[in-house]
Amino acid sequence: IAKINSDGYLNDSFDPGSAFDGIVHSVQQLSDGNLLVVGGFQNYKGKSRRGLVVLDSNALDVTPWGGNVGSAGVIYHAVQLGDGSFILGGDFEQFSNNSLTQKVARIDAKGVLDTQFTENFSSIYQQKKFKQGIVSEVLEHPDGNLILVGDFNINTGSGRRYTNIIKISPMGELITGASPEDILAADEARVAAEAVEAQLAALQAELETANLALDDALAAVEGATPEDIAAAAAAKIAAETAAAELATIQADLEAA
Repeated sequence: IAKINSDGYLNDSFDPGSAFDGIVHSVQQLSDGNLLVVGGFQNYKGKSRRGLVVLDSNALDVTPWGGNVGSAGVIYHAVQLGDGSFILGGDFEQFSNNSLTQKVARIDAKGVLDTQFTENFSSIYQQKKFKQGIVSEVLEHPDGNLILVGDFNINTGSGRRYTNIIKISPMGELITGASPEDILAADEARVAAEAVEAQLAALQAELETANLALDDALAAVEGATPEDIAAAAAAKIAAETAAAELATIQADLEAA
């Protein structure tokens, strides 16, 4: 990694050198101004740092936890919560020697693994082995919850399946309930759909009537009087108009 000044020149005071023995995937600025660096490395400047290290403005290691914190796998992304704790997402089958902590982990500001978070999250998939897939990004939702994004499939005990995206609480619990705004929007959409369906039924009846009139007029086309021809033309226009309105109503119904 490197630090670039606002003028585009390299910041020479920030010098990690060739300190990492693996790939860096993400750098997050922390509330105290330091940087949390995560990736697929196991050491920083010869010191054990299992996928995560905290650096100061000069790239000095100021990590507040020991070398046993982390995983032999890869950490792709991290966010710092308001209480100073971290949510880490990646491709790991254990974290800090806890075999239940897979793909996602929560640690406090001193690196202590939150086992309650692990218990809650692993319960979503019945604490089975979570070997396949990765969590590549952890996003903070405006409502205070978290969105996990990546390449994964999670099957819950209730039969629900989550593919590549899932919402959890900061304590690792599955979030499925709709907000009051979601419920209101769904109710409004339902009322709109019912109104459109009623219009659709009425219009379909009009279309059928117009088509019958058109069929009758066409059947009498030979030897037709001027009045018959006018009636056929009117029936044709009515059928075309009804068909156009029907297409519009069907589009509104799909939108609702």
